[in-house]
Amino acid sequence: MIVLFADDTKIWHKILDNHDEILLQQDLDKLMEWTKQWSLDFNVDKCKVMRVAHTSQFQYKLNDLVIVEV
Repeated sequence: MIVLFADDTKIWHKILDNHDEILLQQDLDKLMEWTKQWSLDFNVDKCKVMRVAHTSQFQYKLNDLVIVEV
């Protein structure tokens, strides 16, 4: 799910298995395509991953840059 508000964007997905991790990465990729289409940029330095009760080590990326985990 993606939520946009003013200059903030939140994206999340319930992760039950590796397939869900891939779906979330695909959503991030689509979001990056949207930014290219509309000539908008995300401040990748401010992008973070927050895991809640999940032990996977999957690394999510924006434009080939790993998103820092908090």
